[in-house]
Amino acid sequence: MTHSDAQGAILLPVEPKALLRSVVTKLPVALPGPCPFASRRFSVADRLVVHEWMMAAITVYGRSVLERAEGLGHADPGEYLLIYRRDNVWASWGIGCGIDGYLLWESIRGATVGIFPALRAALAEIIALS
Repeated sequence: MTHSDAQGAILLPVEPKALLRSVVTKLPVALPGPCPFASRRFSVADRLVVHEWMMAAITVYGRSVLERAEGLGHADPGEYLLIYRRDNVWASWGIGCGIDGYLLWESIRGATVGIFPALRAALAEIIALS
């Protein structure tokens, strides 16, 4: 469809995207940097790995709880995962999300098992030690 202006000139339709490009100006905006504690948080992919692992280990481990230490300011230790055996009140295992990797500990003994580069490796170690 075409239109004409007051002088009778024929105006061709303009694509909305082309019109937008001609009107929008680019402003320099300083975006904030990454969260200083981002490496101490479980990613969405990590959460999916935990869910997948829990579905496979449901006969032994009944539930998992993802926690985050609050109110510690700059000494924020980050998020950690607690894994409970079926019908147990106390967590059997804990996995902390740290800068160097995933810290696995056995809650009952309070013993650190090790630091793993991948969450799947830490979860596999739980099965190996169970």
